[in-house]
Amino acid sequence: MPSASESVVPSIQTFPAGKKKDDAAAADAGKESSGDEWDASSSDGSSVGGGEKFDDLADRLRQASTGLSDDEEDLAAKEKQKEQERLRRLGLERAERERIEQEKQASLRAEREELNRQALLVAQRREEGKKKRLDKEKANLAARSRDDLRCPIVVIMGHVDTGKTKLLDKIRKTNVQGGEAGGITQQIGATFFEKKTLEAQTAHLNETEKFELTVPGMLVIDTPGHESFTNLRSRGSSLCDVAILVVDLMHGLEQQTIESLNMLRSKGTPFVVALNKVDRCYAWKTCADSPIREALDQQAEGTLSEFRSRSTDAKVQLQEQGVNSNLYWEMGDDDWMNSDFVPLVPTSAVT
Repeated sequence: MPSASESVVPSIQTFPAGKKKDDAAAADAGKESSGDEWDASSSDGSSVGGGEKFDDLADRLRQASTGLSDDEEDLAAKEKQKEQERLRRLGLERAERERIEQEKQASLRAEREELNRQALLVAQRREEGKKKRLDKEKANLAARSRDDLRCPIVVIMGHVDTGKTKLLDKIRKTNVQGGEAGGITQQIGATFFEKKTLEAQTAHLNETEKFELTVPGMLVIDTPGHESFTNLRSRGSSLCDVAILVVDLMHGLEQQTIESLNMLRSKGTPFVVALNKVDRCYAWKTCADSPIREALDQQAEGTLSEFRSRSTDAKVQLQEQGVNSNLYWEMGDDDWMNSDFVPLVPTSAVT
């Protein structure tokens, strides 16, 4: 065992001078970096340096967990807000379009319903008008009488320069034809003949034919015969109750005569044919205001032969157009009752 003097005094080891200094520096560095010394100094939670370290660590952990900085978070939030706003606007626009489309469809349905209602009203009024018209026609037909007739409407048609206006001038004692440019009628003319005028003009004829005039008068429409006035002739033929188709005995059926004939037949208008200008026959003797049969009786045989020849040619030409005709005094009762037969009436606006 060591003595008391050895336990009190520690043993002293000797080192070289350089090595001693190095070991001392290493010992000092070990003491400074020792974990026990850091724990001792940082164990106090109230230390300012330790709190800042913990805050920096928390920030770093939070940034690491989210992966975004504050600026990036704000940008993402703004983009999300913009997208939501865009979707909201799209929804509002779609709702507005749907509202406008619904209003348009409702308006169209209302218009269709109104049009259907108007069409039904028009059809109903048309049916009511038709029924009233038919009832009125039936009543008029039941109440009609030969003692109460209206004035018939007569239209004169034919080729240009066949003497249509001249015939009317002869009856009304005027000279309208002479006042027309070139003696050609340029417009539609209307003349009303009173009953007394008709009786005066037919007085001589009534002595032999024995007929009674029951019409209160007669309205005569004079149409132009030039080819340019087809529309006027068509209108005239649409208005009349009966027509007089004037044919030049010397020329027979001409272009506008055939056109007028077709108009009358297409509309189903009854008509008579006036063989005008019989005074152009060779050696015709004037018989003022005489019925045609009496005038023919006073003609020479040659004149009668020419008249018969030309009237036969006119009948043949009418037959070629599908019209049966004959001189009115040669027609029998069956011919008068047959609507297909047309009477031929020789006339002269001069004699």
